[in-house]
Amino acid sequence: MVSRGFPDRARCTPVPDVFFSHDLPALGDPVAIKVFLHLAWRIHRRPPRSAPAMRLDVLAADATLRRGVLALGVDADGIAAGIEGAALRLVEMGLLLDARLAGPDRPERWLMLNDRHGRAFQARLADEPALLPGAPAPDTLPAAPRPTIFALYEQNIGLLTPLVVEDLREAEAVYPWEWIEDAMREAVAHNARRWSYVRAILDRWAVEGREEGRKRHATDRRRDPAVRKRDSEGPYAAFVER
Repeated sequence: MVSRGFPDRARCTPVPDVFFSHDLPALGDPVAIKVFLHLAWRIHRRPPRSAPAMRLDVLAADATLRRGVLALGVDADGIAAGIEGAALRLVEMGLLLDARLAGPDRPERWLMLNDRHGRAFQARLADEPALLPGAPAPDTLPAAPRPTIFALYEQNIGLLTPLVVEDLREAEAVYPWEWIEDAMREAVAHNARRWSYVRAILDRWAVEGREEGRKRHATDRRRDPAVRKRDSEGPYAAFVER
């Protein structure tokens, strides 16, 4: 696969410079490198007000990380063990911190970056060892993984094409997952099942903000039929078939 590069509005995950200057040259394990960078990304993209930590078994089951490790030639049956082993080596090296907590059925192991936020959180756990504050309780964790953006597209819009696949990858790098889901729902609700329409919604939200863009579009649709703008005359006119 040839990359199309990084979109102008792609979000970024901060990684300390010292990782690249000091730790990365000493890391000879490509699985450990992928695990560290993936965990940094997942923790940075965590829901607001949630803990800066990730459960080890959830990390090992992460579909995106598993694809990356599989690309290294790791046997499919050994991917989870490889991820867990690499994560524990990172703990031994001091790049990650861990915490062992009581779960409903068995002890759980949580991982944090060894940065200011991770160290502060680990210190909090010393006073609250029974439950990981700010993280979902084990029995409330989703039973099934979130569908991929490609599955979401096929469920709501239609069959994938190579060009659409690249557009979806770019959108996933630029926009929050919730925006993409909501934009596809709006396309379905307006009977405009085309990626161009979904992308127009996302681009408009990026300029106006999601809530403001939704309010304005809803206001246009609620106007008196004699004066309101139809979708073909409104903010997404260029993407609606007349």
